[in-house]
Amino acid sequence: MTRAMRSPASLPDATLPGLLVHHALTHPDRTALSDGTRTLDHRQLDTAAGHIAARLAGLGTARGDRVALFGPRDARMCALLHGVLRAGAAAVLVDPGWSPRDVHRRLDAVKVRHALTTARDLRAPEPYRTEVVDVDALAASAPVAPDGTQGCAPDDLAYLSFTSGSSGEPKAVAVTHANAVHYALALRDRLGLTDADAPRVAHVTTLAADLGHTSWLLALATAGSVHVVPDATARDPEAFWADLGAAGVSVLKTTPSHLTALLAGRPSDAPALDTVLLGGEALPRSLAARLLDERIAARVANHYGPTETTVGATCFLAATAADLPADEPTVPIGTAIGEVELRLVPDTRAPVTPDPDAAEGELYIGGRGVSAGYFGRPYETARRFIAHAGRRMYRTGDVCRRRADGNLVFVGRSDRQVKVRGFRVDPAEIERAMEEFPGVGQGAVIVRETPAGSQLLAAVRLTGGRDEDGTLAALRSHLHDRLPGYSVPQPVLALPEFPFGANGKLDRARLSDIVSGLIESRARTARPAPATAGRPADRSAASLAHALCELWADALGLPVVDPHADVLSLGGDSILAMRTIAFLRRRGHRVAFEDFYEHPTPTRLAAVAASSRRSAQPRAETLAAEPRHLAPAQRWLFRQPVDEPRHWNQSVLLRCRERVDAGALARAVEAVLHRHTALRRPLGPGGLGPLRPAGDLDAVSHSRLRPGDPLPETVGALCTELQRSLDPEAGRLLRVHRFAGGPGVDDRLALIAHHLVVDGLSWRILLDDLAAAYRAALTGQRADLAPTADFYAWAATTPRTAAAHPAVAPRLPVDDATSSTEPATLVWSLDERATGRLLERHGGAQRLEAVLLAAFADATLAWSGQRSLGVEVETHGRGTDGDDGQYLDTVGWFTAVKWLAVDAGGTAEGPERTARVEDLVRAAPQLPMDVEGARPEAAFNFLGTFRLPDEPCLDWSVADEQAGAARCATGDSLYRLRLTARIVDGRLVTDLVYAWPRLSHESAERIVASFSRAVAAAADTEPADHARAVVSTSGQLVHTGIAPARGHWTVVREPVPVLLTGATGYLGGHVLTELAARGARVTCLVRGDNDAEAARRLGGADVIAGDITADGLGLTPAGLARARTARVVVHAAADVRLVASPADLERTNHTAVRRLLHWIDAHTPAARFHHVSTLAVSGEVEGPARRFSEADLRIGQSFRTPYEKVKFHAEETVRAWAASGRQAYVHRSGHIAAHSRTGAFQRNVADNRIYQTVRGYVLAGAAPRRPSTTFEFSHVDTVAAGIAALATQPHAAPGVYHEESPHTVAHDDLVAWMVRHGYPIRLTDDATFAAALARAERHHPTMARLASTWSQLGDRNVVVDSAWTQSVLDRLGVRFAEPTAEWWSAALTWAADAGFLPHRSPVPADPAR
Repeated sequence: MTRAMRSPASLPDATLPGLLVHHALTHPDRTALSDGTRTLDHRQLDTAAGHIAARLAGLGTARGDRVALFGPRDARMCALLHGVLRAGAAAVLVDPGWSPRDVHRRLDAVKVRHALTTARDLRAPEPYRTEVVDVDALAASAPVAPDGTQGCAPDDLAYLSFTSGSSGEPKAVAVTHANAVHYALALRDRLGLTDADAPRVAHVTTLAADLGHTSWLLALATAGSVHVVPDATARDPEAFWADLGAAGVSVLKTTPSHLTALLAGRPSDAPALDTVLLGGEALPRSLAARLLDERIAARVANHYGPTETTVGATCFLAATAADLPADEPTVPIGTAIGEVELRLVPDTRAPVTPDPDAAEGELYIGGRGVSAGYFGRPYETARRFIAHAGRRMYRTGDVCRRRADGNLVFVGRSDRQVKVRGFRVDPAEIERAMEEFPGVGQGAVIVRETPAGSQLLAAVRLTGGRDEDGTLAALRSHLHDRLPGYSVPQPVLALPEFPFGANGKLDRARLSDIVSGLIESRARTARPAPATAGRPADRSAASLAHALCELWADALGLPVVDPHADVLSLGGDSILAMRTIAFLRRRGHRVAFEDFYEHPTPTRLAAVAASSRRSAQPRAETLAAEPRHLAPAQRWLFRQPVDEPRHWNQSVLLRCRERVDAGALARAVEAVLHRHTALRRPLGPGGLGPLRPAGDLDAVSHSRLRPGDPLPETVGALCTELQRSLDPEAGRLLRVHRFAGGPGVDDRLALIAHHLVVDGLSWRILLDDLAAAYRAALTGQRADLAPTADFYAWAATTPRTAAAHPAVAPRLPVDDATSSTEPATLVWSLDERATGRLLERHGGAQRLEAVLLAAFADATLAWSGQRSLGVEVETHGRGTDGDDGQYLDTVGWFTAVKWLAVDAGGTAEGPERTARVEDLVRAAPQLPMDVEGARPEAAFNFLGTFRLPDEPCLDWSVADEQAGAARCATGDSLYRLRLTARIVDGRLVTDLVYAWPRLSHESAERIVASFSRAVAAAADTEPADHARAVVSTSGQLVHTGIAPARGHWTVVREPVPVLLTGATGYLGGHVLTELAARGARVTCLVRGDNDAEAARRLGGADVIAGDITADGLGLTPAGLARARTARVVVHAAADVRLVASPADLERTNHTAVRRLLHWIDAHTPAARFHHVSTLAVSGEVEGPARRFSEADLRIGQSFRTPYEKVKFHAEETVRAWAASGRQAYVHRSGHIAAHSRTGAFQRNVADNRIYQTVRGYVLAGAAPRRPSTTFEFSHVDTVAAGIAALATQPHAAPGVYHEESPHTVAHDDLVAWMVRHGYPIRLTDDATFAAALARAERHHPTMARLASTWSQLGDRNVVVDSAWTQSVLDRLGVRFAEPTAEWWSAALTWAADAGFLPHRSPVPADPAR
């Protein structure tokens, strides 16, 4: 037993009217009530209450008489309540939504004596007489004499609150003044409030249920005030927060589902609440954490208590997310408040004596909060209010568990009662009401769990051949008359027969399956209404309707919702209405709450919303501070032993039967990137970087499919390189590549995204947005993609650390642990007809998932011989708890997991086995991806049904080819085995990826064979053979499971025809040598009046005369004929003089590039273009050091020399040209150093900055100390080899490459090597070096000044990252040698032989002179 540690003060003699009188005397001018129309202070409220009490006395009202209160929920209703209490009567509050017949039954049940109303149109039904009360006039009048009212005692009834019961008759809980005062003061004390705090408490729920009593009772206990939020405002997520802000509300009490829907409209600058009290249903931990982390509330209270124990009996308070137990998916209900006593009692039917200190059992509640019982129902009172351990206690029927810290956790119910939107509902009561209706032979209520909460459905068996539609409509009216709105099932379905078990009892599990199947069928196969059939679909409305289909399917737990399905017939309710309205308003549409009910199909509601489109407002998230926190799944990946973390992707490969327009594709992708900020925000293990502009990411690339190319090999190989090229730390998280098909070959479109920012649901969003944006771009319109919620705003709501989770099952046996693992894949699929049968029987959601998971578990257990299999099951992690569905159109990695122990089936087979597994999945807590603990070795992921958006402009479908390897080998073996399943093109496609040889090929094939037999049997077919995939299918979200015919290809390595510019230059000459060594047929474009003259400049090569700065490249007709055969153009020509005139640099390094690109377009448009640039385009930046990778170009840099600036503009030109559909490559290097073996350097050595600096040191005999300065010497022969290898590799990914050495040499080490070579150079401070250089300037002024300039330049503040290029070159066999003292000595010797350096240093001047 547990009991609160202290009781509220002044409890024994206090009454509710006494508290109000006290406040009227001590705080008369303090606000007591407001509703936006009127405000009453405590004096006015006390005056109004006195007049109302006097009026009731005049009507002959006695102590304990029941008085019904009618009227809209506003401040006047609260004043009426206080007047009834002052009169000593018991208030019976009536909800305006109750039907007249239901109101009559309830008033009769509690023998109401009088009725009061604040509105003439809201009255009690006949024969009850209703008195109209003008509260506003009473509050403004003079107070009544003190003796004009009756007193009341603590044990008198204060109010009656109706609750659900199985008898079918209204059942009212009798709450006394002592009960209510105890609750008010106990909650006040638990929250630590006093009269000095005077909280302003929002009232947002009906007064006819105990949830609505917290607000006015807490205000009464603290001399605070109640602000009544009107019903219309409480349903409007935008108006609600504005109303709270204007009223200065500090405390809010509502249900988690209601608050979740309201949060969609909360602006980021809304003032924080002091306290949010949540009750009525389970509180997801994620919602509570979000409220605290986003500073929506300073603290959150989870408040629990049945109506029978006066509103609330326990409370759990949290001021930070760290206060929330990380090992619980829902927040504990806490500990007792006030003088409440709690006991957990095990099943009393057990033969042993119940343990009073049990850790789990039915919760019994005792103490001062326990009410007087059920009014006028002594038998039911005696059954539920019992004597236990010498005390009067209430049996809640709630099963709870006590944690080690003493807090209770709600586990479930011991009967059939459920909570629906915070209201307790007894299915037996509803069934009784259905079965009393003429024509209903039997009725049954089904409670269907959906991501949005519990949903009430009902099935009835009609008698006598009655008209089904008419009877069901009349039945619904009957139920609305008999029951409160929250208890009326929606929908009610008619069945010809109910299923019964062998014992003759109703088989509720089978009935639930039948009803769920009918709901899914109704959602899937709806037909358009005659008014909308044939109406041309507006594109924007169609896209919006599709989004509503996704939203409603997710909320209702359905595999799909047809655009013409009536959401009300599927179970849509007011909470879904609020979510939908908020969802549409975020997209810029003016819609009202009533629109959901008046236009309840996606098509109709989308049409209304599209016609009300307003200009999109900036989302609150875009105005908030920069996000800082990674999401759980991102943190998990960064902790994994993956050697290439940038190569861990998801991808989709599509076949487009309409040619893809390159320009429209580029604009569409930019629009998608602009909408989904997670796709352009850099991230790494250390956190997040600043958002990059969508236009800077160069996300789209192109290549051509040549006739005769083997498609699977060509597409797969290039896609693998694209997969490797992503760079999360640079913000390159998405690449889109178009394979332009030739005659008879359709285009292919590869979309590759890093898994860090996408999940399965993200791809549906991406493809929808891409289709809409492409369509707009193709027609010359702007892609109008509405802003969406920020993924990292969601990430900020997740816990920073995840508690450890215990292992769920033993580890799997190991076939071979002697070597490292590598991924292997088996693929198996069902044909379309068999898949259709599977979907018809099991739907496309949870039940089918359970069928597949059970088959996978049974197959694996049959192999392992174990009794239990630990499985990690992925969930999409969004829209199910703690948010309002606002992230359903957001791209990001939201994935969460469930760890299950799936036991061997034993005697359970077929539907029974499936139901058990489905229940197991549903009951398992959702865990963050980065949960600590012994992770299961088996993983399972059912991705659902993929349908490409219908886009005639592309006419796309899933391609048969595979988009390469989406993951590096070490990142693809994180699980021993992982089964992924999805429905693609109407076919079930599954793949098993496993870590070989820890799981042998034989074992994997045995598992897949057993799995396929079970699934095929469920579809009444024979299993097809499985196939072994050549490349792992991990990350291939949609693939057909069809291995494309590979043909019998004969690989013939034909010489690649290359046109090379700049072959007479230092780097160009080495590129020529390396191209020739790789078998290329190189034609060199060399400046000259004719071919012979040009050939003399180069010698021994195939040369044509031309001029890259001239129109048409200055080619003769014969030269043009030879040049246009090139399939590769390598542009290495450049003016590399750092101090050349800007005009010369512009002409050679930029204008010439434009001319060359124009020439390629005109004469060899299919050629691959390789542009040799420089790492100097990174310039220099201010502030923190900036990373500069292959994915970067614009980083806010400035330039030191005109050379750098011109080369930057040349790259921009190449990038723009490539975006128009061309295949382009850019090669950047820093200091191109002397040959790695000979030390030979370029002829114009005097123009090189490094050598200018070195000569200055030699001439001065001194060098400044620079211990933190380093040099990267990229040997010219290795740089050239890298360029040549990429130019001759047909499957190299288009884009930028950094041919830069990974090795560095410290400045001071380099000077030491010079001394070792024989130059007497001293390392000095800057002043001594400047003096030495000044003396050298007398004899070598130019060189000394250059050396001085270079030595004084500060750091560029740029950190070059070449990791991706180095990995590519490594696979191509190109590696940079590490510089050594011997190599540097050879380089210095060459420079001396060339006359640039002295063979021995001159005697330096004496620095003392």
